[in-house]
Amino acid sequence: MRKKTFLLIVIGFLIFTTSKTMTAQNSDSTFTSNNLGIGIGLDYGGIGAKLSILPDKHLALFVGIGYNTVDLGYSIGASARLSPTKKFCPYASLMYGYSGAINIEGASQYNKVFHSPIVGFGAEFHSKRKTKNFFNLEVLVPFDRKEMIDYSNDLTQHHSVAFKSTPWPFNISMAYHFGLK
Repeated sequence: MRKKTFLLIVIGFLIFTTSKTMTAQNSDSTFTSNNLGIGIGLDYGGIGAKLSILPDKHLALFVGIGYNTVDLGYSIGASARLSPTKKFCPYASLMYGYSGAINIEGASQYNKVFHSPIVGFGAEFHSKRKTKNFFNLEVLVPFDRKEMIDYSNDLTQHHSVAFKSTPWPFNISMAYHFGLK
């Protein structure tokens, strides 16, 4: 529960500090519209969609939902956009949500989805035609993988489960976003 409280405080702080710079009219809305992304990654709940609302061109608040081979996954968070009116827009994200899953073939009673705070660094790649649509690429690092590692160790030691791979310390997220009005 402490992780969720921490995330909500950080998101609230971002909204509060950014709201002081908000304007009633956006002078260059080409790359700064609300958007819906279809993609793969932790911020998309696995394979899914992410809705981003931009209360300011430098801040995107988002919620993602998708399927991760075990169950529905979700994420909720915020991104600080560094160059929102440029074709290449780097950003940093902080979110809480789906951070991994264990899917055991033939023993679904051991399947489990994990959640934790996640930090991300990525970029939006807008086309030369100045559309509101863009490609998104991001590296995501979950803060806490201990629960997932402990669970996999328990499955190996006490339930004779053999894993084909181990989780990476980071994940890649890719998507295509469509600008909304």
